[in-house]
Amino acid sequence: MGGAEMVAVSPGWAIVGAAILGVMVFLSAALNSVLTARAERTNGSDGSAYLRGAVAGPMEESARLLRQRRRSTVSADSLLWRSSGAGLLVVALLMVAVVPLGRWTIAPLDVGVVWFNAMDVVVWALVWLVGWGPNSAHSLVGGYRFLAHGLGYELPLMFALVAPVIAAGV
Repeated sequence: MGGAEMVAVSPGWAIVGAAILGVMVFLSAALNSVLTARAERTNGSDGSAYLRGAVAGPMEESARLLRQRRRSTVSADSLLWRSSGAGLLVVALLMVAVVPLGRWTIAPLDVGVVWFNAMDVVVWALVWLVGWGPNSAHSLVGGYRFLAHGLGYELPLMFALVAPVIAAGV
């Protein structure tokens, strides 16, 4: 099976899996209500209110969650969002400027590795700003997640790039 076939098959399985997961959550909530009603009956109370809510309770809770207000910031900052998105393209060009391509380089700097790492840090800030700008909690979480991944993965890569340069005394 090739990679293209996996991509074509994957979304259907994801939808089926999500539906199965939703049914399992609904059934576990209903089973919890039934068991609570049974425990109430053994303790001496009627328990019929819990039993009636065994199916209606999870459905009402799902409807309440779907009706609740959207969580978002006060307003979107479209200027910040657009300028940081365009800044990503500029920073990408500035990073490529110091990368040697065969025998030639666009900007042969003595501190090319340091420049490359500095532009990488600017990318972190711009991606976070792209997440901040569009007035969505999900994009902001994505921006923070990118920062966390950058600290966990790209910072050690930066140290690995700078260490041989320092050792070479360039």
